[in-house]
Amino acid sequence: MDEAQGDTAGVSPRHASHGADRANHTDPRHVRSRTREDATREWGSAPLVAIHVVTVRVMDDDASCDLCWDRGQTHATCLRKACVLGEGGETMQWLLIFLVVGRLLSAHAALADDALVLPQGRWRISADARFSLPITKRFTPGGGTEDLAADFNRELNSTTFSDLRLVEAAFHLPAGSATFGRSVVDFERHIQIYALQAAYGLTDRLSLGVRFPYWTQDIRVKAALDNRTATVGFNPAVPGGVAPLGVPGTRPPTTEDIQRLLERLGFRRLQDWSDASFSDSFGGLKYQYYRSEHWRLAATGSVRFPTGRWVDPNNLVDYPTGFAAWGLGLQVHQDVVWQQPGLAQRLGVLTTGDVVLNTTFGYEAILPDDKPFRVCDILRAGQDETFENLW
Repeated sequence: MDEAQGDTAGVSPRHASHGADRANHTDPRHVRSRTREDATREWGSAPLVAIHVVTVRVMDDDASCDLCWDRGQTHATCLRKACVLGEGGETMQWLLIFLVVGRLLSAHAALADDALVLPQGRWRISADARFSLPITKRFTPGGGTEDLAADFNRELNSTTFSDLRLVEAAFHLPAGSATFGRSVVDFERHIQIYALQAAYGLTDRLSLGVRFPYWTQDIRVKAALDNRTATVGFNPAVPGGVAPLGVPGTRPPTTEDIQRLLERLGFRRLQDWSDASFSDSFGGLKYQYYRSEHWRLAATGSVRFPTGRWVDPNNLVDYPTGFAAWGLGLQVHQDVVWQQPGLAQRLGVLTTGDVVLNTTFGYEAILPDDKPFRVCDILRAGQDETFENLW
């Protein structure tokens, strides 16, 4: 909606889910202030994995501060197809070499949410990139999946556009019978997340870290009107411009008519959308309170900074880059280590035969704040997802 928390000084990403009440008010001009606890739902069902693109280490340090992406949000995979398919086998070979070398240079980077800290006086600076495959599905509350634009595909009757009730009353039509037809909408979402991360060892037990994510998004929209079930249309000769199709001079509604209707109601057209902006940033401290031959235990306290962009209530396909709110997080990390003693163990570098198992338990509290939010059932898309719901 949000890039959730990164691993800052080892700050592990966690996503706080918040439900959104659905009001049955269809006047799109009714907007209310709401707390962050109203928001959150889907981030898509396509997979997304991180690619450690660039890692720069000052003073030859290789200690851990891996910053994963929010697991509660959309997860998607990989490099763009054009990068691989467009260049043929040679590009693929160089890509594999690049990934292997990058992984060797940051061997411990796979240990997400670990209990490692930087040695005193050491810096670690890294840049991550995450690219999504096309996202066309979202998760349902029951754990299944449905089309990303499922809420946009509906009968455009008086439950969608409340003013049609006036048409029903004026022409003595049965309640709920006035309809423009059915909307046919399809979404394809692409998300790229770039993150710059820096960490510094204050002591051999305490590290400080920050994370600055940057999102680029693209949503491709196909929107059309199936007017085969329409009972009303547009007639400039009647008050309000809408009348039953049987009234002389009334023409069937078109896709462009519905787009213009949305604009008259104060919304933007339902069309392709793209954005590039920062997500919420994070800072934190990780303290390693226990270390032995086979155990490492640490705790991380983090702060979310409201640098992200909140959703535009008047743009039905807008997608937020974060909660744009302050937050406080706490994670506890547990590592079980089977590794030969020495520098590699201290820096978290895995060598042949080494085994590390790590677990992290975390919680993030998003502090209350007020945001404008669409409350109509049909006009909430992009918000219940973490924001989602329309036509």
